[in-house]
Amino acid sequence: MDETGWTVEQLAARLGKAPWRITERTVLLTLRPEYQDLLASGNFKPSEATELARLSPRGQGVLFNAIRTGGCRNYNDLRASANALVKAEAQLTLMPDAPPPPCEEDRRLASTFEANVERVAALLRTGIHENQVVGSARPIPTAPAIWPTCWA
Repeated sequence: MDETGWTVEQLAARLGKAPWRITERTVLLTLRPEYQDLLASGNFKPSEATELARLSPRGQGVLFNAIRTGGCRNYNDLRASANALVKAEAQLTLMPDAPPPPCEEDRRLASTFEANVERVAALLRTGIHENQVVGSARPIPTAPAIWPTCWA
């Protein structure tokens, strides 16, 4: 089509195929090269390749991992996963300047912070009574983490 300038309809008529069939095949050219190779070698089902082709290269990687790890046991699972990824990618295009999702290190730090906040909240729920002071510090590695709570 690139060389001749033919439209999908013209090529379909020339080959005796339905136009949607031509579109279905040409969209496979949007697959990442490694997935095109798997399809060409027969190690990838056409239905899987077609669903992958609906996605961006990043989405293709996510769906491929789901297929590879057995997360898509049948065509319905495959289609549902692909649809969910298409919707997620569409939402990302609504906010093109949005920051990238957090990396694993950011998630770990946030989780640690949340756990520390929860420990402080649990301590505060026990209540602070008159003449009690609760403090937490680690100015010196050998110093106790919690200082005496009753000061008269």
